[in-house]
Amino acid sequence: MPGAAAPQSRTCPRCGYDLGGTVASWVREGDGASCPTEGVCSECGYALLWRDILNPIYQRLPGFYEHARTRRERVVWGWRTTLWLIFPWVFWGKVKLHHSMRPLRAIRLAGWMIVISLLMRATVAGVGLLLIPGVRGARNPLGASGFRPNWARSSEHGCALFDACFGPRIEWEYSAGWPPVPLAAIRITGPTEFLNLILSPIAFTIAMAAFIIWVLPETSRLTKLRHAHVWRAAAYAPVALGVSVLVNSLFVCILMSDDIFSRMTSRGSLLALNFRLRHTIHELLTLLPLPWIIAYWWSAILRGWRFKHGLATCLLLSVGAAAAAGILSALLYLSICWTEDMGRWIVSF
Repeated sequence: MPGAAAPQSRTCPRCGYDLGGTVASWVREGDGASCPTEGVCSECGYALLWRDILNPIYQRLPGFYEHARTRRERVVWGWRTTLWLIFPWVFWGKVKLHHSMRPLRAIRLAGWMIVISLLMRATVAGVGLLLIPGVRGARNPLGASGFRPNWARSSEHGCALFDACFGPRIEWEYSAGWPPVPLAAIRITGPTEFLNLILSPIAFTIAMAAFIIWVLPETSRLTKLRHAHVWRAAAYAPVALGVSVLVNSLFVCILMSDDIFSRMTSRGSLLALNFRLRHTIHELLTLLPLPWIIAYWWSAILRGWRFKHGLATCLLLSVGAAAAAGILSALLYLSICWTEDMGRWIVSF
């Protein structure tokens, strides 16, 4: 009926066992009246607070992006959830099994982080290209003289903005000589390595989820963990890529800001980083999702789900998932490495 109260959930948040019989056994009146605040699931042994499963208010976590309702909450809580995810132990200390699930929002959160990263780079690059006096004579569409920044491979402003957003692996192809002439093509440096760095964390996550659900039925039987919790954890794998892109973008913005400042003040670069060191830092930031995804799953198993013999389970699952991800990476390399031309792809259009 319209306006009727939603039925209370009386199932264990871990295994889904119906706890209605336990609640019905409580004595509500008389000398032996009891209304316990804590309980233990008789099926899986999960310790719980009765308020968490009987009161819908406690099934919503303030500050968690999955539970945001208004536009303002989606923006503010999205950043707050991202900060939690940077430290997986903190994230799984806050997100409990009784909290309601909307795992598809995790994928949306990762996508927004990547989009914001591109906008950050484009904004900083646009300021430098439009406002700073020219050094090498290139002209921008507004008539003011511009410059060829250190982080761009092309003197054309549109191509330089592209390099700022997607570099250093994805750049506009240019001709030899000076000034370089942009071509109608995009160069992707190290495409096989680039694809493996993107797919390896996702492959590791899918393997972990598959091992927990199907490959280790004994572990699943003993812990009695609902599959929905495993897939919810797996949905946050793309967030690792989003965090990596966001951190990498912050580093690029620092480099571009330093370049802009040095051009405006003629004091030289404050960072004084050579190209090799910049490239090394870029690569290390790109590798961030790999250790993060391992720490994330260990935190889920040890703190979020509280598996018995959790450390041994983490080691076993990590070795198996790493082997699966390694095999997939090797197959990917063998299938597309022959398509590279001197370690790159040239995409013409």
